[in-house]
Amino acid sequence: MASPSDRDPRDDRNRSGKGARWGGGGIYLFIILLFILFWGFGGHWWGRPRNVVQTNPSPATTQTTPSTGGSVGTSSGAHALTPIGTILQNPDQYYGSPVTVNGFVTRVIDRRTFVLGEPSSSKVILVVSRGPISPPPNRNAENPLISNDSVRATGEVQKFNLDQFQHELGLDWGASPMNEWAGRPALVADAVSLISTAPGVPAR
Repeated sequence: MASPSDRDPRDDRNRSGKGARWGGGGIYLFIILLFILFWGFGGHWWGRPRNVVQTNPSPATTQTTPSTGGSVGTSSGAHALTPIGTILQNPDQYYGSPVTVNGFVTRVIDRRTFVLGEPSSSKVILVVSRGPISPPPNRNAENPLISNDSVRATGEVQKFNLDQFQHELGLDWGASPMNEWAGRPALVADAVSLISTAPGVPAR
């Protein structure tokens, strides 16, 4: 058996060279494995995944309300329009219910009471505002509306009773001209909006 002093120095150099070559190869292999893993997982390690198509979300739909050309009172605007003729045809279905109607003023009884007609027919309904109706700039509080104004009214349909309406709404019509509305559907309005003024009458 050869003693350590008898070994050939070249053997040690050969073994050192092989170890160095294997060590360098291991580093290269490790780098290659990392590269494969990185691309195999689509780059998830570095934030946002690859091959993902981002789309812009659909913009929110914005509903706009057209200008009414003038405001009388404050409109609640929460209900779909109901034709006046439909209310008159089936009043029991609407008593106690909130509705919104459009029409033109056929008659003004006082500053809070008027008759609203359906544009497409001769159907009319009595409208009584719970509060004062704000006039457009060219009118006063005593005459906020005139015939042929285009109006939208929102409120509750009730069967007209002269004494009850006068008491609850603080009005005094007397017997005439309100008798013709006895027992008929009427709209007690929380909001009255002027859509447009009568033809030939400017809003301001």
